[in-house]
Amino acid sequence: MNDLTLSCPKAAYDREMRITCGDGGLCGHQRYLRCKGWSILTDQAGRCPLRKDEGNGEGHETAAHGGD
Repeated sequence: MNDLTLSCPKAAYDREMRITCGDGGLCGHQRYLRCKGWSILTDQAGRCPLRKDEGNGEGHETAAHGGD
């Protein structure tokens, strides 16, 4: 697999290179890059309430995605 990274601690790629959420199901903050063949997180992913850090309750910054 490529060295693609996701900034969300709950996000992971599935076999079809879609982004899944650790809380279950597909991430609602992704878009598919047809030319690349995988999904990336959108800017809105940085404000997703499901990615709050359990330590301090604050969200993380926007998506980082390698391989672009």
